Amino acid sequence: MNAIQDHIRDLDPDIIIMDSIQMAYLEELEQAPGTQTQVLACTKIFKTIAKNSERSRAVFLVGHMTKSEELMGSRGFEHEVDAVFYLDGDRGEQLRILRTSKNRFGDTGETGLYRMEGEGLVPIDNPSEFFMTKRENPVAGSSLTVTREGTRNIVVEIESLLEKTMFGFPTRVSEGINLQQLKILTAILEKRGGLQTSDKDVYVKVVAGMKLQETAVNLGVVMAMVSSMYNKGIPTETVFIGEVGLTGEIKTVPHLESRIKELDRLGFLQVYVPKGNLRTPIKTKKIKVIEIATLDEVIRMLYGQYKN
Repeated sequence: MNAIQDHIRDLDPDIIIMDSIQMAYLEELEQAPGTQTQVLACTKIFKTIAKNSERSRAVFLVGHMTKSEELMGSRGFEHEVDAVFYLDGDRGEQLRILRTSKNRFGDTGETGLYRMEGEGLVPIDNPSEFFMTKRENPVAGSSLTVTREGTRNIVVEIESLLEKTMFGFPTRVSEGINLQQLKILTAILEKRGGLQTSDKDVYVKVVAGMKLQETAVNLGVVMAMVSSMYNKGIPTETVFIGEVGLTGEIKTVPHLESRIKELDRLGFLQVYVPKGNLRTPIKTKKIKVIEIATLDEVIRMLYGQYKN
């Protein structure tokens, strides 16, 4: 850090990027680089440099993430800076998501979506198309739902595969969905949906590496499993929105009207939503809004001829 300060005085830059703050250290401190004391001390120096009354500068501090998906070091590091941005994405996937958890200069609700290409990060202009597979005919084990990233409504495809387990303990594997949530939804499907899952391996994946966290996508996940179990595809113009409760009831979700309007704009024909979620009727150009109260009800609507 002492050498960095000397370089800043010599170069007099407008923009400073420190990659990474965990590597910076002050010689007068005994602690090793990356420790809480060193990180906070170096951050405070960068803060002083950035807010110098005679010469203000933009300073970007890059920090490592822990396995628990938190910035390495103390939370005090985040308190010292004006804005905190997270660039998230798996190494093997193209998708990169830019989120902000703190921003003294503006909104924290916006989200940036990018593809990692050879020339760098390329903005995704139409996120919904990126997270769906274009196909003419329905495929068993696939369903569509709507998730919100910041203020964006994004249509995402969920793929599922259910196969009879060859061993005594069925496997549960998920990509893009919390594993504990998948186990709960699988149990609900058996208890409230009347479809046996305890003797089947369950695999669920979100297309394009998207990570779904809100419960509004639960119904889409369950219906992907139902489609796989019956080996019969769901019409490609159909979407499912709703939280699935332990009782099998479809719970309300926030921002339902804006989600439906986005689906209507994209040309979808029907959407299943929680009953009573819409306080007033919504005007749509094309899409049909179907209100459902329980998981068993929506399964009977789509697979009534198969249901026992």
